Amino acid sequence: MAGPASPLYTQRDLNCLSDPDRSTRKRALEKISKDLGSLAKKPAEFTPEIAEKSLDDLHKPLLKCMRDQAEKCREISVMILASLFPLVKDPAPFIADTVAGIRERLGSLPQSEESEEVRLEV
Repeated sequence: MAGPASPLYTQRDLNCLSDPDRSTRKRALEKISKDLGSLAKKPAEFTPEIAEKSLDDLHKPLLKCMRDQAEKCREISVMILASLFPLVKDPAPFIADTVAGIRERLGSLPQSEESEEVRLEV
């Protein structure tokens, strides 16, 4: 994972996504989500290239957060991924791992994703 060069997050945000404390992970996800919402309104500042770099750096931590014990962390990570995918020119490199993460949560009975809200987001 390369160092952050994105207006969307800092290295600290990336580190917080792996923190053992769920409230720290949740705050980092909320910050990234909020910043993504602000940047999406400024296409001149958040180009497809920056979006792709952001997705490249955030993809694996967000997939890990999709398996988080905290429902809110799972929900926000899915929302961030769903917001970033349409902004990148070529999402193909990220699709296989993302589908595998979704399949892990929803692809078997009983589903390991117990939250109806998160299932609907996915």
